[in-house]
Amino acid sequence: MPVAALAIGLLIIAQGIVGLIAPEFFLRLIQSIQTPPIIYFAAVVRIAFGIVLVLAAPLSRVPIALRSLGVLIVLGGVITPFFGVQLAETILGWWSQGASIVRAWAAAALALGVFIVYATGYQQRAAKQCVYGAGRDGFERARHRRADDNCAWAAPAALCAARSTRMLGRIDRKS
Repeated sequence: MPVAALAIGLLIIAQGIVGLIAPEFFLRLIQSIQTPPIIYFAAVVRIAFGIVLVLAAPLSRVPIALRSLGVLIVLGGVITPFFGVQLAETILGWWSQGASIVRAWAAAALALGVFIVYATGYQQRAAKQCVYGAGRDGFERARHRRADDNCAWAAPAALCAARSTRMLGRIDRKS
């Protein structure tokens, strides 16, 4: 699921970029999607996007925020068939007042997409329990306590959180 959530973030970034570069085209594109047969499909897509974000949240950098965003998107998809056309007409009425309003919404979409990409992107968890020691070749190394993690060579102590630092202190005292 993190890969699908990452793809959703990249898609939202692309949408934001299009809105910033060509606001008139973006407005026409959004207007074409707001007709009743297509808006129901958009509701299903929103629900699917939200579910993907909720499922990807536990593996993300900010699980609570990503889960909350996913729930909000699902709720938006659920209410779209009931209030979508009226709400879309209101928003499109605002957007028709000028390109700067469209660009502001596009910038918000871009920021949202960047957040999703950040949240679902590669992370190096600092809270892993690292044990530092000198290797045979003199490089400092970190061995992670989990069996499925790899060792990181020449890892600076700053990569580990305070929890790992405390663990290092316990190991030094034992030897």
